[in-house]
Amino acid sequence: RVSGKGIPGRNDKVQLIDTSTYESSLIDRWEEDPSRQKGFDWEIEKMRRYFAGLRMREDGSWVKQPSMFEFLVSTHRVNTGGFSGPSPVNIFDVFVLFTVNILASIGLGPALGMAAVPNAVIQKYEGSFFSFIKGVLGGD
Repeated sequence: RVSGKGIPGRNDKVQLIDTSTYESSLIDRWEEDPSRQKGFDWEIEKMRRYFAGLRMREDGSWVKQPSMFEFLVSTHRVNTGGFSGPSPVNIFDVFVLFTVNILASIGLGPALGMAAVPNAVIQKYEGSFFSFIKGVLGGD
């Protein structure tokens, strides 16, 4: 804990953490459930906070002190926009995928606009494992 109250000035070394940043939401996630504060992940989180200069003040607010490890604190804002992710897959998408795969497996891939992939011819190799690796790395 760090002593201090109120809002620090712009030129102060210790600055409050902006509540709209990812860092603030990450701290809140750890603090909302005390049962999560155990184990290896919690120990790593405590070390990250310590080396990043994150400290809790007496009034419960989080501040950031100058640190050599500035990169450990994310200053990006939390995305609260309207992006909800990709649209869900429906039965038509599954049908198209299976149909294209079946047609490509019977040889109609190039007709569907896919690249023509030659069949691999696998033969028995008579050399040692190391000569095989040497040939692979050499491009033979």
